[in-house]
Amino acid sequence: MIRLKNKTLLIFRWAPPVAGGPNCIYHLFSRFSPTDYCILTNYKNTHSGNLTNNWLPANYYYYDKWSLLKTGFFKRITQAYQLINGGYRLIKQEHVDLIFSVSDGGHSFLTGLTLSIITGRPLAIYLLDLYKDNYLPRRQKIIAWLIEPIIFYWAIKIIVTNEGTREFYLRRYPRLDFEIIYNSTDFNQYQKQITLYNPISPYSIVFTGHLYWAQRQSIENLIQAVIETTELEITLTLYVLNPPADLVAHYINNPKIIFTKAPQEKMPEIQTKADILFLPLAWETPSPAIIQTATPGKLTDYLASGRPILVHAPDYAYVSRFSHKHGLATVVDQNNIDLLKKAIKKILTDQRHSQATIVKAQDTFHRLYNAEINAQKLADIINHTR
Repeated sequence: MIRLKNKTLLIFRWAPPVAGGPNCIYHLFSRFSPTDYCILTNYKNTHSGNLTNNWLPANYYYYDKWSLLKTGFFKRITQAYQLINGGYRLIKQEHVDLIFSVSDGGHSFLTGLTLSIITGRPLAIYLLDLYKDNYLPRRQKIIAWLIEPIIFYWAIKIIVTNEGTREFYLRRYPRLDFEIIYNSTDFNQYQKQITLYNPISPYSIVFTGHLYWAQRQSIENLIQAVIETTELEITLTLYVLNPPADLVAHYINNPKIIFTKAPQEKMPEIQTKADILFLPLAWETPSPAIIQTATPGKLTDYLASGRPILVHAPDYAYVSRFSHKHGLATVVDQNNIDLLKKAIKKILTDQRHSQATIVKAQDTFHRLYNAEINAQKLADIINHTR
């Protein structure tokens, strides 16, 4: 158990056990002593939707359960007061030394900034995605453009999840420092599931995770590639909690395309049995900067799975450049279905190629994505923050 010298308030509207990016936060903070931090989050978000069993062992506080007026003309003002007043009392009650806000559309950043100013406690921020360059609703977008520079210059530490995001922000804020902590997961849950890769027909391509604007075009390309590949028997299974209804309806009668869902705890078993794991990012999107810098949380899981990864994303996407650099995946970085079909065939029929990418993927995981190492790095950052 890692000890934190600074009692830390983790502010995150989508805190664990929410699946996806929050799971990366779980694999870091779950290694800290539960007496050394506490969590301020949203009760509704953490008790409904796409959840795991990964509750952090520390105290949870729910700002949406603090009882004040929640209706009428002054609703938003009242809610803001409720949050800041409750947060201030919580910081005093828990003897908090450091405020640690995780990106979630800006809510946690704005809360952390306000509480830091009021209490004098230092603020550290952790970006799972870009902030003001994200695809946000109009009002949140305006707020983000106004307050991002304030938050970044106020924060004593800024943590990002990859070099691409760090480079992006250094061009905008060249005088600031950005720490990198890669997304993390527990390798043990994969290690006991991994078997020797030996694909046998009928072949399976698997996608797990969220499916929205950032992936859709690439997913549609893969669906078409699977349908057009007739010389190999291939099934594409997409494990998605809430897939686009029109996409499901369009392929509901096609036996090669399966939309389904499974508990998050089953994902290591599902991923380690796939013949290909698919990682998509789209070309034509409302937020190219997200595509340029994103490292989806599923990449971490895929790296640990012992199965070949197929990346289909633009050449400017960080995940494409990163995969090329480390040789950890087969990459199709052009919006071209024929190239995608060739890549699928290569993975399934060229064992030497596929095994080489698997070895490099797992090596990359152990060097950069190891939860034990990254948790210690985060603890060192927190412990040296004043």
